[in-house]
Amino acid sequence: MPPRLRPVLNFSRLNAKALEVIRRTVDEDEGLRTRVADAVDEARGGRAGWLWLHRPDGWEAELDDLVGLRSEVEVETDLARQLRKAQREVEAARIATRRAETGRQAAEEDAARARADLDVERRARRSAEELAAGLEGRLRQSDRAREAAERRLEQRGDELARLEARLAEAERSRADPTVVDAPQPEPEGRDTRHLTEALHRARRATEVAVRALADAAAEVDAVPTRDAPAAASAPARRVPRTRRRAAQRLPPPLVDNTSEAIVHLVRQPGATVLVDGYNISMAAWPGTPLASQRERLVDALDSLHARYGPEVIVVFDGDTGGRRPSSTQGRAIKAFFTNAGEIADDRIVAMVSAIPDTAPVLVVTSDRELKDRARAAGAHVASARPFISVLLR
Repeated sequence: MPPRLRPVLNFSRLNAKALEVIRRTVDEDEGLRTRVADAVDEARGGRAGWLWLHRPDGWEAELDDLVGLRSEVEVETDLARQLRKAQREVEAARIATRRAETGRQAAEEDAARARADLDVERRARRSAEELAAGLEGRLRQSDRAREAAERRLEQRGDELARLEARLAEAERSRADPTVVDAPQPEPEGRDTRHLTEALHRARRATEVAVRALADAAAEVDAVPTRDAPAAASAPARRVPRTRRRAAQRLPPPLVDNTSEAIVHLVRQPGATVLVDGYNISMAAWPGTPLASQRERLVDALDSLHARYGPEVIVVFDGDTGGRRPSSTQGRAIKAFFTNAGEIADDRIVAMVSAIPDTAPVLVVTSDRELKDRARAAGAHVASARPFISVLLR
């Protein structure tokens, strides 16, 4: 073995540099090349290797042809590999394009839904602003009516005091004839009768003024405004009620908080239904967005009014989800939204107290605390389940 090949014989793996040393040594050492040629046949070394070792006549030309053919095969193989890579890239681009198209469609749908929700919220805000403006106008009218009634009451009180003074003076004059400065009564007590009749008229006018003042106060207290929390802290100006509301008895065999009892109550003349908005909508359509819940509840309540005729008022908590209730413009029912720091329970209880005692009131909620407060205020109470069964018939 030539000395320069001995180092590479111990390599576990021949690299390009070691192979070049072996090739050059075999090519330059004729005896070594002959020994290798005798040990390697064409089947083992390949046609090109056999030609290079044995070197028959014309071997270089044939070897060049084999090398050229192999180069062409390698080029074709490389082209085929590049083609497969390009095909994979094209397929990946197609998948990415389909995903991008799907994402674009989803984005367009989300944008359409967002535009629709924005339109709904804008209409709801306009409706709420119109409702607030109307309520403020009613409040100003009620304030003016109250002030006028108070002025009339003061005038009637002054007139009543004057008449009572004249009547007392006339009675003293008739009882004590020695009073020189007292005016002499006319025959048969004519002046006394006139004063008495005037006094009765003044008392009746005062009673009318008092009733008008009480009606104006009740009207003002019944109007919900955006400044309800501030108004609640101001001194109460309502005239005390003369009697306490009491829930009406249900005729046998009706039982309270059943669908049959609910139908009976909403059919009563002058009946009012006060609905705890989100408490009922979340029980009827759980998992649905709040805006959709409000729309469905308002539609169903409008249908309930059309079927049975009660006055229907629904109250939504103002800071739930930051959204405003759907517009009820053009509907027969009313929808209110509580102010910041106010809950629907307080608004509903205040409404129960403002409704005349003779009118039946039904409060619809599954909240235990609101149920107790509504019953204490003299209202009938219905839970979500029986009321929804009537609402969605």
